[in-house]
Amino acid sequence: MQPHKILFLVLVMAFGLLAATNNQMVLAAEPASSNKSDETVEIVHPIPQVPIVVDGVKLAPEEITQFNGRELYYLIDGKSELLYIFTTIEGITKQVKQDSVKNNETSSNEVMLSCYQYSAYYQGTYLSGGGPWFVQSGTSGTTFTGVYAFLNNDVESVQTTTCNVYTKLFDNTNFTGSQLWLACCGTTNDLAIYGWGNRAGSIRVD
Repeated sequence: MQPHKILFLVLVMAFGLLAATNNQMVLAAEPASSNKSDETVEIVHPIPQVPIVVDGVKLAPEEITQFNGRELYYLIDGKSELLYIFTTIEGITKQVKQDSVKNNETSSNEVMLSCYQYSAYYQGTYLSGGGPWFVQSGTSGTTFTGVYAFLNNDVESVQTTTCNVYTKLFDNTNFTGSQLWLACCGTTNDLAIYGWGNRAGSIRVD
């Protein structure tokens, strides 16, 4: 074979090897996973420090982990040491309606001349730390984004309005996710007791 043909073949082989190497480098530089849209955030429920009642069934606090992956609806009635939890929004709505009927029957002779329409929330336990910040009943609520982003997952105690409404804490910053409902006229000094310490991403008073 003539020398110039041998040189040509060597150059072709070298060029092919270089191209293959470059292709491998490009593939290696790509992200390991290109399916980020398929990734989901796992829902994990912290274990409360009090007994729980889930859809009417009393469970040990640690049994809440069997509901990981599902949104839950928590209710503190302020009259017992139990934490009531529901797996559907319909369940908790039915319960609060029943509670409202009972409260109206026991206080039918009482007249509320005025009420304080704001719920207050704090960054520390027992109404301490940063705050209070206020949410008025009947408004769109407060979402912990923008100028309030520093409060996201950083609320530990709440003082509810004295009006006949519920203060609702949401997992997420857009009023979605699991919810904690607090009845009127009370103070929750340590949300961690109920598995809600430093958890709220938004608050609404309905």
